Amino acid sequence: PPSPLQSPGSEYEEIEFPPPPPEDSAPEVPPPEDNEITIELIKTRTSLGISISGGRDSRTQPKVKIERVFPAGAAEEDGRLKPGMEIVSVDGESLQSVTHAQAVDAIRRAYATKSRTRMVLVVRGST
Repeated sequence: PPSPLQSPGSEYEEIEFPPPPPEDSAPEVPPPEDNEITIELIKTRTSLGISISGGRDSRTQPKVKIERVFPAGAAEEDGRLKPGMEIVSVDGESLQSVTHAQAVDAIRRAYATKSRTRMVLVVRGST
């Protein structure tokens, strides 16, 4: 007589599992959006020296972008900030869906904070 653990006519049942992931696959980490880069800027000049455009209140450009980099400012001296780049955050404060005035204020505050000699901007390249 068959043992109580086996059903008559089958010795074992095949259970399907999803295939294992390929060995070379990296853990699920979302890629940085559109070549996002972090720039640590040393505050060596009296001003950052950029003008920005856009903001949540702009119908044409909701993203905060660098419009111009002025001569003799910290941004020009550093050389990495370019017109057309989107500013994602400044010193950890997100500039996503803020108004133009809020973005200007956040950037001014970050640059004016004398307790820190550097400011950190996360930007997306102009592609």
